[in-house]
Amino acid sequence: MLLHMDGFDSYATSNDLFQEYPLMNCALNLGSGRCGGASLTPQSYAGGLGWVYPTGLTEIWAGMGFAGIAGQLTDMPIFSIGSTLGIEAEVTLNGSSAVWSLYNGNQVYTGSPQMQGNVTYPVSSNGWHWVDIHYKIGGSGILEIWVDGTRILNLPSANTTQYGSTVFTTVIFGGDLESSSVINNIDDVYILDTTGEYNNSRLGTVRIESLVPASDAGPNDGYPSTSGSHYLMVNEPQWSSSNIIRLGNTVGNEELFGMTSLVNTPDTIYAIKVTGVLEKTNPQAVSANAIISSSGVVNNGNSTTLLTSYAHVNNIFESDPNTSNTWTYTSINSLNCGIVIS
Repeated sequence: MLLHMDGFDSYATSNDLFQEYPLMNCALNLGSGRCGGASLTPQSYAGGLGWVYPTGLTEIWAGMGFAGIAGQLTDMPIFSIGSTLGIEAEVTLNGSSAVWSLYNGNQVYTGSPQMQGNVTYPVSSNGWHWVDIHYKIGGSGILEIWVDGTRILNLPSANTTQYGSTVFTTVIFGGDLESSSVINNIDDVYILDTTGEYNNSRLGTVRIESLVPASDAGPNDGYPSTSGSHYLMVNEPQWSSSNIIRLGNTVGNEELFGMTSLVNTPDTIYAIKVTGVLEKTNPQAVSANAIISSSGVVNNGNSTTLLTSYAHVNNIFESDPNTSNTWTYTSINSLNCGIVIS
């Protein structure tokens, strides 16, 4: 099941990104993503993008695009796993020697990390690369590393826990800039567990494409801050509080939009993620769901309690509610998306 995906295209500032990723130490680079959009640059040795799953996980596949790591003189953490006790495991890359390594624990800050395995696999600093990582926590855990579609390291029985934890809560992408001349960008991340009907194993190289509202699909029950079409208030590539839609706190009030079409025709569409940036303006409890409508068949996401400051409300939909099958290019291009008060 796909747990998380992000192309970083909707964030306006690094502080905005911090609301989604409380373990975040990255600069936001607008207009410099793998396929347009945005990317991130870690800002310190311990820098990176930390995604938190509070109830804990035991096994995942994760992937990201990365660029500009050749020439790094020391081991750079590019992927780390954390539990409530600390860093349980870390994958590093030495850009000078081209050695990829797995440690249980953090090889810089922990007292006694142990290398579980390594491999030499050079990658250039020109352009983007793709890495997939399979991780299972345990004294006899799993670690696989795939780079640009090639499995370079397979450790089917490695010690992947520093503290003996049976679950982990945090997945961290990215690592350090050793110097300002070394660019290290990350983009288009995904995380999935090994359960569910869809997306339960390695995805390989993917692209996350951002679509924005292009029409009012109806119902459109809110009040735009500027008169006219509602979608014009919410179609910026990066959201802005200058243009808003006010939606009354009545269950069922909804804003639904037709979306722009896909730029490319993909072979496979793994899932869609609907994102709204919302806040409440009164002390009453307010909840909202992301919503999709495919050929008139509606699917509501999980309800999110709103705050008195702007925050992202996200839901991932792995299948088309109209067909109960995976998404197609045609179904995506006729899809309506929006927000409903729940």
